[in-house]
Amino acid sequence: MEILEGTNIDLISPFPMQEIKRVYGWNHCYRTLTETDDTPNGYNEFCEHMGHLLSVCPSWGIVDKNHLTNIRHEAPMVGIVIFEPVNIRHGYFHTATARGAWKTGLIDEAGKIVIDKLFTEVPTLLRVGAYMSEKNFAAKSLCKRLGFKFEGLCEDMVQRNGSPENIVYFGLTKRSWNLCQQQLQYQQSQVLPQESL
Repeated sequence: MEILEGTNIDLISPFPMQEIKRVYGWNHCYRTLTETDDTPNGYNEFCEHMGHLLSVCPSWGIVDKNHLTNIRHEAPMVGIVIFEPVNIRHGYFHTATARGAWKTGLIDEAGKIVIDKLFTEVPTLLRVGAYMSEKNFAAKSLCKRLGFKFEGLCEDMVQRNGSPENIVYFGLTKRSWNLCQQQLQYQQSQVLPQESL
């Protein structure tokens, strides 16, 4: 097990298999945005699918180490990040979280740490993508805050309750991520210490 330390979170990798039931609960809270007629929606079907995904994909459990979500637990796990490789150059970024974690900045912090790790430690990786329901405004906002760019709309890509729905796709290249990190470091280096003012 690897632990990545952040300011307000710790990331545990791989995500513990025995906690799959939590992922089902987190997804189920947003089922109108995450479930389609073709996704594994029943508890057993979902857990089997997630178990397979976790066995082949890098994953991280998000622990709210400073208890910003007020979840009473020694190590409150509030979310998951999964990277699903498509090939050596590209893969998909997935996340699911407890409701209380969305407005705390914890998911943003986790996303930044994971993306930086992927682009730093996987030299062949050139881009990370994310797709979601066009109606999933929270996920679209998260992608934008992490630096992803809107790259397309796939009309009638999925079906929910017998009706076609659109999927949107966001992408983030290693080149643009590195440029943003360089700009951020430069801006931080230009901030004068308080005593100098």
